[in-house]
Amino acid sequence: MIVVNRPGGRILVVQQPDHAAASGTIARRWQRPEQVSPTTWQRFVEAVHRHDEGWAAQERRPRLDASGRPEDFKSIPTPEHVAIWQRTLDHLEAEDCFMALVVAQHARWLYTHVGQDHVEDQQSAIHFVESLSHRIHTYLAQAQEGDDEERTAVEPHALARFGVLLGLFDRLSLMLIGGLPWQEPDEEVAFGPEIARLSLQQHAGGIRINPWPFCGGSWDLATRARELPQKRFASEADFAQGLRRSPWIALQHHIEPNQPLNPGPPPLPISTAPRQPQAPRS
Repeated sequence: MIVVNRPGGRILVVQQPDHAAASGTIARRWQRPEQVSPTTWQRFVEAVHRHDEGWAAQERRPRLDASGRPEDFKSIPTPEHVAIWQRTLDHLEAEDCFMALVVAQHARWLYTHVGQDHVEDQQSAIHFVESLSHRIHTYLAQAQEGDDEERTAVEPHALARFGVLLGLFDRLSLMLIGGLPWQEPDEEVAFGPEIARLSLQQHAGGIRINPWPFCGGSWDLATRARELPQKRFASEADFAQGLRRSPWIALQHHIEPNQPLNPGPPPLPISTAPRQPQAPRS
């Protein structure tokens, strides 16, 4: 879970799949880069939306740290975190290896850029990166057996573009929720016909962005959350009961350009039809 301190001794709790769904909404609103085909972009957006799918089972059993505070996603032991990533990748791989490839690439970037505090965690991270590299190699080999569109989607420059975008959507959702400290993007991103570095300006109700990378004009990002009246609990059963008693709320963040603009194309529609599992390749 993502646990954020609130005024008056309260805490805000956002489940990882809900944060990922917010990341997916950001992706759906994004102007599809001209270099990416509509079909590939739809698959990428779905991968963003589901990149934390493996957390669902974990969050049905909420836990507390030694002080009685709900355990935050950043404090979960690395071996457990690795198991969650592996569960996510197994789910995606069963449906679409391209989606699994995009998320595996994201996980490998995180585990090679975020340090581990303990020797055991370091070893677990090293082994996980090795297994991710094996998965990625397998996914790439399968994509090379596909059609021209499939092969184009996994070219190195294309995968680099998807990696930057997924990283941005993930961080932006977390920053708006309060799960990560605010920071400016440090890489150029592709949107529509452009490639540019974005400037983000916080304001009371959300953010202003320049240049404007989204379809249409200003919009509101809603993220499902629960607000609890206390930060610490006597037991995990008490915490679980507190979650059940707390109503769902919608966190609203207004996203707007910081200069006038002409509306772009409409956002990508949400697909409700499940993807058909890929036929295994010999």
